[in-house]
This record gives sequence, structure tokens and C-alpha cells, in this order.
Amino acid sequence: MSISNLRRSLIFRRRLLGDNDSTTASYQSRSGRTAVPALLEIEYTEESSQVTLTSVEDGTTEDRLEHEMENDYASMLKGLRASFGSGRTKTLEWRVRQLQGLIRMYDENTSAFVMALHKDLRKPRMEALGSEVDFLKNDALSCLRDIKEWMAPRPARKNTVSLLDRVETRPEPYGVALIIGAWNYPLHLTLAPLSGAIAAGNCAVVKPSEISPHTAKAVEELLPKYLDPLCFKVSQYGVKYS
Repeated sequence: MSISNLRRSLIFRRRLLGDNDSTTASYQSRSGRTAVPALLEIEYTEESSQVTLTSVEDGTTEDRLEHEMENDYASMLKGLRASFGSGRTKTLEWRVRQLQGLIRMYDENTSAFVMALHKDLRKPRMEALGSEVDFLKNDALSCLRDIKEWMAPRPARKNTVSLLDRVETRPEPYGVALIIGAWNYPLHLTLAPLSGAIAAGNCAVVKPSEISPHTAKAVEELLPKYLDPLCFKVSQYGVKYS
């Protein structure tokens, strides 16, 4: 089978191999027919002008990429858990700074969010502001107003054993939260839970909906600029990792 025949029915992908004089390319069937191997590796050496075709098992490239994604995701979670374990999220000052960062993000990037929502869902500006951007800003402001009360210890009922003691209940953060957004309100339903997670002293993985790609990209680019990057990550991995 000649290379010219392969080109008509297969996708060509090429990458140069460092300092070698050879080029490796992969050809993958568009239709998935069994007349040719589903994946061929073709090596061409310029010096000898020889072509070598090698059949590769289906899914080799996909398996390798999936393995790399699993390692990246596991590393991200490990880092977030280490940050939470260090105690950096427990102070009032840290939580207030993160909420203030969210409010600044909404104020400074209103136009970018409105544009992204229009591209994804054709939302008019007034709806994007009222149901998404301004709503989120007010939600974060509400958390700032009440956070001291939420963090304060609460008296607990005493019993015979603790009659002479001071007994109280102290709110404690959960750890690392996973926030999965939805496509129809891609900003509101992604970032509203984040305000509560911050106020409670949690780290978080934020997963925007891939069905609203422009809003997801805006969240991915802007959020790390305003929040503690050691405690908050935006994940664009697929459904399996959510």
C-alpha cells in the first residue's frame, strides 16, 4: 500500500524528533474501516529515503494522554490538600482577602464576562448582569458581611460531666471542595458555590461546563489572578474527572 493511497483516507499528523534526521507521522482512519490498520506509525529517513510502516495498537496515543491527565489531576489534588493541611485557609483575614478578590474580579472584568455569556448563550447584557455577574458580586458581599458571625463559636448544651466547663461548637472547614458548573448559567452556578466554600475556609477545584466554552475559558484565565493559586484551581478535564 502506497503512502499516496493512505493520504486520501487517513488523517496526517507529523512531529519532528529532536536532532534526528527522521520524521515520525501517524495515520489514523477517518471511517474506522478494517481494510487498513486503525493506527500506523510511519518513519521516513531523509538520508536513505526509506519509508517504514509499523502497525500500532488502537488507543495507544489516547491511553498515554489519559495517563498524563490522571497524573496531572492527582498532582493538583495533592497540592490542594497540602495547602489545606497547612492551615492557611482557617484565618478570618485569609477568607476576607479571597472574597475581596472575587469582588474585584467581577468589577474589573464585567465586560469580559458579559461578552463570554453572549457568545455561549446569546444572553443580552441586562440578563447577564442581573442573573450572573451582579448576582455573584452581591453574593460575595453578603458573605463578607456575615462571615464573622459564621466563624464565631456557638454555646453548646452542657451535661453533668461538663457542668463546670466552657462548652462550645466551633465551625470547621471541610477540606477540598469540587464545584461543577452547569451550561445554562455557566457563571452563576459555577462561582456562587465558590463564595460559600471560601467563607467556610475550604480549598476548591472549580470545573466550568465545557458546553459553555467561552465562559469556561474566562473563568480559567481570570480566577487565578484574584484568588490564592495554592488553594484554588480551575479544571478543564472531562466528565470522568468530575
